[in-house]
Amino acid sequence: MENMGKKLCKRLHRHRLNPLNNARFPMSYAVLNLTMLPTDDIAYIEAFGNYCDVHLFNGESVTMTFQLHYFVEAFNKLKQNFFTRVGKSLIVNTNYVYAIIPPKTNY
Repeated sequence: MENMGKKLCKRLHRHRLNPLNNARFPMSYAVLNLTMLPTDDIAYIEAFGNYCDVHLFNGESVTMTFQLHYFVEAFNKLKQNFFTRVGKSLIVNTNYVYAIIPPKTNY
């Protein structure tokens, strides 16, 4: 995510330096609500369509406008990936999984 913010800033800076862009209309930019989270703070991520709720260990949750596959791709690029997709709409931090308890079934 940090890399994406740096790329955005570089593009905006290049755009502002171009005299053709500044001649037509003045430009000013603001990046609002850029949230950067340490991966160790993330307990799990839950998807709701085009949005995801990132649930943190301190009890807070942050809603982001990313689909779940974005997080899967980002976590796969990490040197140490401790996140596993366990369903269509859920990624968990396996560092903090203490037990897997299967549901009781009546077969």
